[in-house]
Amino acid sequence: MVFRDIMKGLKGEIEKRARMQEEQKRKEERREEETHQSRYYRLAAWIKTRYGNRFRDCVKSVDVETQLENIFKELETKGVFKKNPKIAKGFRAYISERKYGDLVRVIE
Repeated sequence: MVFRDIMKGLKGEIEKRARMQEEQKRKEERREEETHQSRYYRLAAWIKTRYGNRFRDCVKSVDVETQLENIFKELETKGVFKKNPKIAKGFRAYISERKYGDLVRVIE
């Protein structure tokens, strides 16, 4: 009887720790998703205010990518990126990442 109680307690403790680890894992995944989505939030907001009329909701991501490429080329020809090449690198990374949820709603 005592052995069974000890084993029951161990089993309960193991299950409790497994649930805690699972919850921790879920929280970390959510945190990663949140940071991943908002990573380029400032850039998306800037694009939306400056070039918002060029984008529509519910378009294919290829169309959004094409429009962003056009904007990038325009800014590059104007020489905007000469002072800060880091901004150009970030803009290029945003385009290649193909996650435009902050900018518009896309369909695949």
